[in-house]
Order: sequence, then structure tokens, then C-alpha cells
Amino acid sequence: MSRFLFQHLERPEAALAEMVRATAPGGRVAVMEVDDGAWFSYPDEPPALERLNGAVRQLQASVGAGRQVGRRLYRMFRAAGLADVQVLAVPRVRLGLTYGRDSELETHQKEFYLNQRDRLIGAGLMTAAEFDEAMRALDASFAADDFGFACEFVAIGRVP
Repeated sequence: MSRFLFQHLERPEAALAEMVRATAPGGRVAVMEVDDGAWFSYPDEPPALERLNGAVRQLQASVGAGRQVGRRLYRMFRAAGLADVQVLAVPRVRLGLTYGRDSELETHQKEFYLNQRDRLIGAGLMTAAEFDEAMRALDASFAADDFGFACEFVAIGRVP
């Protein structure tokens, strides 16, 4: 099983091939991945936050499979020779703190962006001012309790 790893790998197909090789015949291989294309919010994200997310996608795609790898899982599993391939969508809805959203998840999301800050700026994908504006937009989105919907993908296949 792999969880949110393939997006960081330059060659996720090679990792999948190794997973298949190491799994006994009849065993299952499972991969859970993100796909930023399966995200929307209401109201729409502020332009500053859209720019930040675009820059993160661009940075990650420059060194790995990127944050839209979830949509590629089915084809990767079939190409790896796995049988009985299923891809499941796991929805995640950001609701108010009363209804399921929690400050821990928000803290994690902010830390994710903050950990990318210097690399984004160093790669010329954003300025420090643009990054700071995006973080203020993220805080405002949390404070306004905006609706957000994300979907992760889980691919499962059987080794013949």
C-alpha cells in the first residue's frame, strides 16, 4: 500500500512495478493519491489562493508525478498488469468546525503550504508578497467557513 507518495515520485510507474513484483500472486496492491482536479469550493477560491495552488502543482510536477496523479492510477495499474482494477473516489468535504472540519486539518494544510514557501519563491513561481497574500486568503477562507470539496482516489488491483 502506498498513501500520497506517488505525487512526489519522478517515476511512479517504477514504484508500482516494484510493488507488483514484491506482492505474491493473488495479493492486492493499493495506492491512495490526491488529484487537485477533483477540488472545488463555494464561493470560488480567491485568485491569490488559486495562484498558490497552481504554483504548488507546477513545483511538484517539476520533480515528481504531481498533484494530479490520481486520475492516472487506473491506466498505471492496467499497464502494470494488475487484474480486477478498481478506482474508488473518497470524498472529503470541508464543513464548519461544528460539522466535521477541525483545526488540526487546517493547521496541516497551512503547514503544507508554509513548507513549500521557500521552494516556490526560489523557483520563481511566486514572490514572497504573493505567497503572503495567498496565506491571508486561506485564513480568510477558514474564517468565513467556506465550503470545500476534495476527492482522493484509491486504486486497488490484484497481482495475477
